[in-house]
Amino acid sequence: MTDQRSFYRELSAYIPQSLLTWYGSSPAGQIHRVSRLEGVLVCVDASGFTALTKKLALSGRGGSEDLTILLNIFFEKMSQTVFACDGDVLKFAGDAFWAYFPASFDPQLFMRLALGRLEEVNDSSGFTREHPLNIHVGAERGCFSLASLGDPSFRLEVEPIGPLVHAVYKACDYAGENELYAGPALGKHCQLSSKTICNDETFFIVAEQPQLAQGVTGPASREFATVEHPQLTSYIPQEIVARLKSAGIGASLQSEHRQVVSLFAYFEYACDKDSSGPVENIERLCETLGKAFAAVRKMRGSVARIDPYGKGHKLLMLFGAPQKLEQDELHAAACAREVIKLADKHISIRIGASFGPLYCGDVGAQRRREYTVMGEGANMAARLMAKAAWGQILCDERLRSKMPEIVRTERLTLALKGIGEDVPCFALTTIEEEDSAAGDNNEIIGQEFELGELKNRCRAISNGIGNVTLVTGEAGSGKTSLLTRLSSQQSNDCIFITCKNSVLYGRNWLARKILSGLHETWDQSFRGSLTEYVLSSVDRRWIPMLGDLIERPESENEWTRGLGAELRLQKLVELYLQLVSGLVTAPRRIIVDDFDRADESSQGLVYEVAKVIPGIPAKSNAFSIWERYISGGAGSRPNMPDLEVIQRLSRPTCSIKGLRVT
Repeated sequence: MTDQRSFYRELSAYIPQSLLTWYGSSPAGQIHRVSRLEGVLVCVDASGFTALTKKLALSGRGGSEDLTILLNIFFEKMSQTVFACDGDVLKFAGDAFWAYFPASFDPQLFMRLALGRLEEVNDSSGFTREHPLNIHVGAERGCFSLASLGDPSFRLEVEPIGPLVHAVYKACDYAGENELYAGPALGKHCQLSSKTICNDETFFIVAEQPQLAQGVTGPASREFATVEHPQLTSYIPQEIVARLKSAGIGASLQSEHRQVVSLFAYFEYACDKDSSGPVENIERLCETLGKAFAAVRKMRGSVARIDPYGKGHKLLMLFGAPQKLEQDELHAAACAREVIKLADKHISIRIGASFGPLYCGDVGAQRRREYTVMGEGANMAARLMAKAAWGQILCDERLRSKMPEIVRTERLTLALKGIGEDVPCFALTTIEEEDSAAGDNNEIIGQEFELGELKNRCRAISNGIGNVTLVTGEAGSGKTSLLTRLSSQQSNDCIFITCKNSVLYGRNWLARKILSGLHETWDQSFRGSLTEYVLSSVDRRWIPMLGDLIERPESENEWTRGLGAELRLQKLVELYLQLVSGLVTAPRRIIVDDFDRADESSQGLVYEVAKVIPGIPAKSNAFSIWERYISGGAGSRPNMPDLEVIQRLSRPTCSIKGLRVT
């Protein structure tokens, strides 16, 4: 275990000095949101890495090591150039980076140093001697905002924002190989020669000068400060934080080539003309990105980075890196659908998604590092993002082939820059719910006792004896098989629901499915839809609170708008119990598989409906998450027949082997 001082010293390498300075001079507990910087903003974009990544990926593990070495050399040399000119590396963006300099920045000196260092990089490897790297540089002088975007409790990304950023991005895009394009303010200040390009925009040029580039070393780099502030861990993927805490810089994530789902989402908003940056738009963007980050977290993906792009910013989300999980492709599709719904009259969103090889690794200099990804998969996602219409999600053919049939798409062909004229791709439309009926009845030897015990408990329901039965056991011990066999042998009024992918279908999905199942087997004469039943059973003023349950969102009113979180939860529980009570006229059996995968709100509502059996520890893994949903105790529940909920828990309440019915 590394000590705290060493931990923050290593962690500071992942944070720009401009942000460290802010945290070092701010009161404890304060979280950075927006700060104003004045000087020169520079974007340096390398060309040639994508081809190298694709070529080295064919060499397996050795190729990853070679690329890691080359990337580290490149970023080390470029960082030295920035530090030598008294600059700060604000952020990496794949094989590009953004830097900030004081107003005294000399673009000609910077290019001489950068090209000299680039020559050293190209001489360091046989790969780059054969296929040399080049840089394209954009720069402009003025004011911009440095913002911390996202959710402070989960992940923050530092990002330059403002009209100056977009001017620099455009200049970098126009710059040729080993050229620096400067905007009007910097070009006139430094008396550079001007050049008018095809759309009548004027930039100032610093081109390659080989005779000046060779042998240039530049001044020595300055020392970096170390800041100890707990909020800094929010700016780094948690996998890296954990490794730094355990063993310092030597524990950085292992670099590798791997197959990853990449999502690029473009958020475009209107910028104010104020050169200091659109503060109102920053707050709005931060709120939207916070919700996007929550969707990524919910679907168990990771946030790679946010980059300036066009008139807004693009967010790169990964499923399969740094950690690969089951159903990454399905979770990526569900995440894309949640993010695209965040668009409003202020922010437009479009998304590109791809499945393909990426280089994933922790690269850079010892004093400035970052976990980065680059390669074919991310490039394809970016191309599709650029072609998508507003509100549209486009994915490539490889990702479509990996997704299950419940993901519905429409096929189309597009011309994609650098890829082809008639490239097959797909527009994602919907994700259908899987059938909750019992699945394959694969019997596992040795379950007869547990099956018999469960049948006895189900028969007890008919006699009015209600309880909650837990089926626990280690992974692979046959819990799902047992519940499937049980449900297939029950009468038609037994409701079987699997929560395996419930997180894909939104908040309160399980609670809605239970209502729907009870409604379908209701023995009353009323045979309207579930929505009609809800509207006829609940006071209209509370309907806005039930949007998740009936999939009919309504605007908040004077009765619901002022409710705090605790009162809102209590009222929702009361309404749900009222609806369930109206549908249950006799004891019912509800079998829920993978109950632990249901959303927390559904778990809380079901907990209030079901009668918890005595002896379950209040703070066990199974129930600790429900404590905050309990309101008023058992005496506050309306009179109604008890329900039995048979739950499958992936983490047992106690350490056992095999199956256990309690």
